[in-house]
Amino acid sequence: MVNDSQIEMLQEMGFLRQQASEALTVSGNDLNKAIAFLFGEDDGSSGAGTQQLPYDVEQGVNHILDSVNIQNPHDIPNFVGLYASTTPLEEVRHYERPISDDSVAPSSDSLVNMHESMKENMVDYPSVNLAPSSSSDSLEDAILNSLLNEEEYPENIKTDLTNVPMILSKTRDVRCWVPLLMILAHSSAFAVPILELKSELPFVQEVQKIVYFMHKFNESKRWYVDTDQLATFLGKQGPRGSYHEEEMVLGMIDYLMSQEPALRPIFESMVQSLDEEIDKDLTVLEIDADSRGTTLYDTLNELFWQKDFEFLGKIKYSSVAPIVTYQLVADSDTVCVPFLLQETIYPEIYSDKAEARVRDEIHSIKRAQMDYHTLNRKLMDFNFFEGKKIDGILSQTAAALHQTNPGASDDILGLAEQLKTCRLSEIQNQDRAKINASPERLTLFENIIADLPNLRPYKLIGVIFSESRYFVRASDTWIDMDAGVTVDFANVRSTVENCAGPHLITLIYEEFQTNDAFTIIAHDEDETTANDNKIRADHVGKDVFGESSSNVNRAQSEENGVCIEQGKESVDGVISQIVTSAAADMSKTAHNSPDDTDTKMSLANPGSSAEEESKSDLVLSAQDIVKRPKWAMVDGRHKDQYIDNPAPKTQVKVVRVRQNVVQRFVEDETNLPNAAV
Repeated sequence: MVNDSQIEMLQEMGFLRQQASEALTVSGNDLNKAIAFLFGEDDGSSGAGTQQLPYDVEQGVNHILDSVNIQNPHDIPNFVGLYASTTPLEEVRHYERPISDDSVAPSSDSLVNMHESMKENMVDYPSVNLAPSSSSDSLEDAILNSLLNEEEYPENIKTDLTNVPMILSKTRDVRCWVPLLMILAHSSAFAVPILELKSELPFVQEVQKIVYFMHKFNESKRWYVDTDQLATFLGKQGPRGSYHEEEMVLGMIDYLMSQEPALRPIFESMVQSLDEEIDKDLTVLEIDADSRGTTLYDTLNELFWQKDFEFLGKIKYSSVAPIVTYQLVADSDTVCVPFLLQETIYPEIYSDKAEARVRDEIHSIKRAQMDYHTLNRKLMDFNFFEGKKIDGILSQTAAALHQTNPGASDDILGLAEQLKTCRLSEIQNQDRAKINASPERLTLFENIIADLPNLRPYKLIGVIFSESRYFVRASDTWIDMDAGVTVDFANVRSTVENCAGPHLITLIYEEFQTNDAFTIIAHDEDETTANDNKIRADHVGKDVFGESSSNVNRAQSEENGVCIEQGKESVDGVISQIVTSAAADMSKTAHNSPDDTDTKMSLANPGSSAEEESKSDLVLSAQDIVKRPKWAMVDGRHKDQYIDNPAPKTQVKVVRVRQNVVQRFVEDETNLPNAAV
């Protein structure tokens, strides 16, 4: 029998009397079950059944058109049926089946209509590949890639706000190349050999064009170069995709080396394992979270030598390439220690060059550790005797003998003072032994580096976090390419140190050269003869962003006969002009920056061969080396650093670039619309 008080309670909760009565009847007058029934909740009964619900309602699978899993059908108003779909159940189930060729076709037609409409009303888009697919994701990716491929490039005219050269790509799966090429273009170890290559491969020539633009930025009217042709020449076989894909950086470097084997010695180091009797090339050293230490030296110590140095001399570099690359890898399940970035490292510490010195350092550390433990025991003996403090025993003994034997008491007090003096001396020895015994001596290698001047230093030239987030070192200036601003190394180091969560950080180091200045000369082998030996000189510069050299009156090298004559009106600097007769049409379109004047550079050495010319150097006085660009002068701290150089003379390497590379640069400058000269 239904309890009226329970009905009233349910009515107070907002339910109708009929609903309350029915719920109590179904639940057997159990108020809690009735409330659960009214709210559509499971009452926990299994198979009991009632007069209203004689069996458990089986929970069916919601179909596509189901929006609510209805458990209490008694409360559904009749007017809901007016909006119900008239689609037959079989038709609904048809849409639930996995996508097949037949099911994709209608979507493809709609895409075609959308595509045609976009072509008419907006811009011309490339045709979308509407071939049937087994996955809707692949179709969406194809559409997204198609739209991304047609992103509009910004206006490519250099202004005061766009004074940092950039590489832009509207093709999403080629953007992984941008940070790598940007960093390598700033490396003289890569830029010099790539510019001197005489490759006929379109991909290599496109890389040459990009690197040449970076080095001629001061003479260009453009502020960026695109990767459209690079994407075309890359083809389907070349590495494309996301920077975070496994071994993407390794794949890009391997592709560069496969396209031009002459680049292999630049990237490829060799690691030797004496136990396995193998030599293995090493291009990118991947460091996972489990192997990572607090610094790169800590990490390499464990990878090459293990923690107890048992592999010292067994695994080592047999050769170190001019460019070495390390990758820090971490997934979402790993907690990484903060990584302290080092701006300069010495990879050859892990080679035969330093093996004997490192072994001596390890023995020195072990001896210092033994000395430290010995001094600890000695200090214990100075402080305690048979478990009692010696100072207390001597003090009590001296006090007891003071009345009866003052002389003996004074001797005991003197002995106590001598013990204190010895104790202080041993404490100082212990502190020194503790410093010498610290394994941190093998985290900086200061003593080893000081004792081995033949070790080659490597400086950090780039850090990559993603396609858009990366840092580039241009000369002695760090640039945050994502923001387009100059930063100091502390900012770069802090960014790496604070990087948490899953990440992939690429560190690129280059062999440090005390003088990496070079001048680019357009050169065509076919035009070099004994009678016609003039070569067009484009620019004398040290850096990618370096300004034209100034105050050049006359510099001549007796070795190769290079002569530079300054124009009378030159005030702020010297830039090149293409003046060869074989490319007169090209020289007419050559661009000179408004702040610089023309200088003719000629090479007159009829008695030397082309092979001898390639070995020649151009000698400039130190004051003529390029100065820091204006955009890099963020404050007054570094201005004087680049103005005066006490070195009397500097050797400048001559880099001979093929004429077609220069020709493409000039054509790109000429074809630039609305560019102010």
